Amino acid sequence: MLTIEPGRSYHHGGDGSITEEHDSRRQHLRRGHFRTFEADRYKAAKGKRIWVQSHLVGDPDKGIIVKDYKVEKLDGLLRG
Repeated sequence: MLTIEPGRSYHHGGDGSITEEHDSRRQHLRRGHFRTFEADRYKAAKGKRIWVQSHLVGDPDKGIIVKDYKVEKLDGLLRG
């Protein structure tokens, strides 16, 4: 099980490692996340922050990655 900390970006390697860079060729579910438009090609939306829903990416013929997450509560961030 992979334990994640809300607000950080994680890339889970096929060998169980967690790295900053990744190669997303195998099929997997990409977590929902916020995206802020910063590139010049987004002139009308530059600086706008949107929510990107979770979605399936990658090629199942190159393998399928299945991940389990445990999200830990941070004081003041999550209620419960």
